[in-house]
Amino acid sequence: DSTFKNFLSFYMNYSDGLGLNAMQFAYIVMTSEVGCMLALFFTGLNAKYLKNDVNIMTVYLLLNGLGCILFIIPSWLNLPVSTTFIIIWCAGCRFIVGVSYAFTYASTIHFSTKYISDKNKISTMIALLHYSWPLSTLMNIVCGYIIQYTSWIYVWIVCGILLIITAFGEYLFFNFVPVVENHEEMDIDIETRNQDRSEENIFRALYVIVTDWRCDVMIFVSFFMTFRSRTIYIVTTSLWMEKLFGLTPSENGWITIAIIVGEVIGLMMVQFASFRCQLWISSLIYLSVQLFLGSMPLLILTYLYGNTLNDMVWIAILLIVMLAMGHESFYVIQQTNAITYSPLPRYTTTLLLADRLAQECGAIFGLWLTAKLWLTYRDNFILLFSIVWTCATLIELSILTIYKKKDKHKVAHIQQIDDE
Repeated sequence: DSTFKNFLSFYMNYSDGLGLNAMQFAYIVMTSEVGCMLALFFTGLNAKYLKNDVNIMTVYLLLNGLGCILFIIPSWLNLPVSTTFIIIWCAGCRFIVGVSYAFTYASTIHFSTKYISDKNKISTMIALLHYSWPLSTLMNIVCGYIIQYTSWIYVWIVCGILLIITAFGEYLFFNFVPVVENHEEMDIDIETRNQDRSEENIFRALYVIVTDWRCDVMIFVSFFMTFRSRTIYIVTTSLWMEKLFGLTPSENGWITIAIIVGEVIGLMMVQFASFRCQLWISSLIYLSVQLFLGSMPLLILTYLYGNTLNDMVWIAILLIVMLAMGHESFYVIQQTNAITYSPLPRYTTTLLLADRLAQECGAIFGLWLTAKLWLTYRDNFILLFSIVWTCATLIELSILTIYKKKDKHKVAHIQQIDDE
């Protein structure tokens, strides 16, 4: 998570460090999103060679760490290379990071939820996993000081080393402390793995997913959900705090605590409340938080007082908390939707990756739009994005259409096609 979020929080610092403008750096960031998208088409290779979730997480954590270290090599060695070379090299490294992130993300969710028999508890488990987001944001405090007083290069050396250590630690832990403890559960695990291997036929899985209207709605909503979140993390930190309010990188690092607070509140809401009510109620509540506590108040205030809200930083920080809280809570519910409404259990991982593909398409559009609006409409930048975020949330409300009762005949038909 830190390899994605840190990139957004200090977006302009890394752009300036590489000697690139906002749009050139956006192309580099986009390649990590492309890596996430293309990961969907390599699930068969994972099923064939890596076999299980633990091996997948280990291999791709290692690749992620190597991608972070390779990213800074030209700058670290002060190589006399052109801007084009920097863009191509860094884009290749971010592609590796993107592919690795997608597989680690999907395997972690699949591994941690496949033993849960009570579907009402799935949201609670996913919420626990997503505490990694605020924990990774805490690193921004240290990163801010590293960037301000040493060099941005060391941020990625530290990230790379930590990822490699995590890969070996995770592998040893799950091999010496197995998750299942009795033969009955081991049989369930073996059956689940066999189902995962059936996803080697990726085109059959995609056909089943694309022809399921609930999956289509979830994928559509995920596009706008991540478009909104990526732009929020870039706009409210690096651009709003540093470029418009004039804060230093270390001060920006401390400001990201607002994101942590918002994410933790959102996750606690899901963890302790969502299993008590139906999914559609949870979705409606958290999208309402996005709309009425986050983007709409920001729209009104920036319309009245401009980009810096008459230099009222504390109000900006409060709005960042609300934006992060609304996004994080709904993000968890959206992952629960994918697990709950997967056409068949064996297609859950593929659906999560297809959902990830849609998210990265939204992220790419968000990165391009952020750079474009920053270079063209800086004077009304925050106002424009408050309008964009309000519209995106209204579109996300379409997720409420999926919550009618499943058609058992449809499920049986999908099972018949799959068996054939």
